[in-house]
Amino acid sequence: SITCYLNSLFQQLFMNPIFSKDLFTFNIENKSNLENSVIYNMQLGFANLKYSSLNVYPPYNFVKSFKKAFNGEPIQYGAQQDSDEFLAILCDELEKEAKIYGKENFLENSFKGKISNEIVSLDKDHPYYSKTDEDFYRVTLDIKGHKTLESALDAYVKGEILDGENQYYVDKYKQK
Repeated sequence: SITCYLNSLFQQLFMNPIFSKDLFTFNIENKSNLENSVIYNMQLGFANLKYSSLNVYPPYNFVKSFKKAFNGEPIQYGAQQDSDEFLAILCDELEKEAKIYGKENFLENSFKGKISNEIVSLDKDHPYYSKTDEDFYRVTLDIKGHKTLESALDAYVKGEILDGENQYYVDKYKQK
């Protein structure tokens, strides 16, 4: 039995049309090492999902292609794992292998976003503003207490008031 976290993530990635299309742009040249290629085995799995008449596709070869997953160990069949952690591991493996084929930006087409972190002073006598942009590939949302995805996303980007020890020190004013 394959673990649920892996099947769920595999299907979600398959349903991402940009990712699926980009995955098939790789021409795996080293035919003697196919069992170790995460990209090839993902291509094989996606091809089976798309074209096979079978009701299920157990991704055994895909699982075997991971030599180091959780804590540097191979994936264990039937073991429950965190899907977000597996996605991070999978993305690392895909990026490493994509570099071999000169496609360093492979995941950027499907997953990369930017988030802006802004600091705005509420003190009119001491105006301050700073902004930094960060790239991200996934967002971890706190869904507890939210009835919709939109509500969880709103909470994720909601501003925060920094006061007391939480305030930033501003060199220009030599104070918090």
